[in-house]
Amino acid sequence: MHFSRLMANSSEDMLELRERLQKARGELIELVSKPVPDEKLVMAKVDEVSAIQGEIEKWLVARLLRVNTILRPEERERFMHVIRGRCMPCPGDVPNRPERAKQESEVGR
Repeated sequence: MHFSRLMANSSEDMLELRERLQKARGELIELVSKPVPDEKLVMAKVDEVSAIQGEIEKWLVARLLRVNTILRPEERERFMHVIRGRCMPCPGDVPNRPERAKQESEVGR
């Protein structure tokens, strides 16, 4: 019960951070989309997006640490198995592999 409550409450708390991130990313796209983007403004927005992403990462790790204190060892292992599956990329999913670059280059056609 405590686990469920912690997860539900933390999801509500995360909403504000995700909304801020979405807004900042939208603003970044707008800045980059201008006919002549102002590089200083673009890079400042990139810093803002990165800072919000850092806040989210810290928040998620803090939640994992709190959850860690209330789960039994076998529950913790199952939970971490799920977390690893969601957070870790598949071994073959490398963004810069040649076939992926080819697919991305075809997007503009």
